[in-house]
Amino acid sequence: MRVDQYVVDGLLWQDTTAENLGRTGGNYNILWRAAKILRGDIMKYSTKLLLLLCTSFTFRPTFYARADCYSDCMAYCLNGGSEVDAEWCRDASYRCSIQCQGKQTYGAIAYSAKDRGVGWSHGMDDLKKAKKVALDNCAARGTACKLSVWFNNGCGALAADGNFVEWGTAPLKHAADQSALAKCAKVGGKNCAIQASVCSY
Repeated sequence: MRVDQYVVDGLLWQDTTAENLGRTGGNYNILWRAAKILRGDIMKYSTKLLLLLCTSFTFRPTFYARADCYSDCMAYCLNGGSEVDAEWCRDASYRCSIQCQGKQTYGAIAYSAKDRGVGWSHGMDDLKKAKKVALDNCAARGTACKLSVWFNNGCGALAADGNFVEWGTAPLKHAADQSALAKCAKVGGKNCAIQASVCSY
C-alpha cells in the first residue's frame, strides 16, 4: 500500500487510493489532520487567551475601585445633600477625589474659651503639623488656646456656650456640627453655637 501525504494551508492531508490499497472500483478516501506546527500554535494562543480572560474577570482594575469610591462619596450631594450642606458639597468633587486616591489628610481645631478665639487647620499630610497650625492660628485670636479636636479624612466641629465647649467629628460636615451641638447641650449649654467647622480634605 502506498500513502501519499502533502501539506495544504498548514494541514497535513493523507491520500489513500484504491490503487494504493491494491483494490479496484475507484474506492477513494481522504483523511486529514491538523499539522503539528499549526496545532501547537493554536494550543499556545488558546491557553494565553484563556488566562487573559480569567484574569480580567478575577481582578478588578484599580480605576474601577476608585470610580466606585468616588460615586459613593458623591452620592450624598447628588441625592439632595447639597440642599442641606451646600458649603460641603461645593467642594465635594475635589474632596472625594483626594479621599478616593487613598491619601491621608488631617485637620484640627483649637479654641480659647476665655475670649472665644478659634483656629483650625485642614489639608495637612501630617497630624503633628495639623495640630500646630491650628494652635498657631488660634493664638492669633485668643490668649488661652487649647487643642480641642483633630480628625483624619473627615470633618470636625466645635460648639460652645461660655465655658461649655464640646466637639464632634464625622465623615460629613453637617453631621460633625450636629454632634458638637448635641454634646454641648448635653453638658449644660443653653445657647450652644458652632465656633468652627472644617473638613480635613
